[in-house]
Amino acid sequence: RLIEEGRGWARVATAFLGVTTPDVPAVLEQMAAARPLRLIVLPYLLFPGRLIERLEEQARRFAESHPWIGVRVAEPLGPGPALVQALERRLAGVLEGDRPLACDACVYRVELPGRAREVGGLRALLW
Repeated sequence: RLIEEGRGWARVATAFLGVTTPDVPAVLEQMAAARPLRLIVLPYLLFPGRLIERLEEQARRFAESHPWIGVRVAEPLGPGPALVQALERRLAGVLEGDRPLACDACVYRVELPGRAREVGGLRALLW
């Protein structure tokens, strides 16, 4: 949701590499039904490795069977300084008690691009 809202993407869908559904091949097929010019596969993983290799293989097979769609797999998130800083801020917020709700990124509590006007008010209290 955070990637989709206010970003101008035509559609964002979630897929899983294992354990549960929908899996990556099924979601790629669903996305193909909309006849996009390109698809970006954004792995929500920290490190390269077997999971990224499996994801890239699934994307490659999909691209071979759908040559009219440009398919790209983004790099994993990586353990860079920005991620470490975000985790440190999150931990500090929890320890200081300024994150009382599980919905830390609710559009009514956090200024997301294109949705800033929705922050606060009665809806924020309800969440």
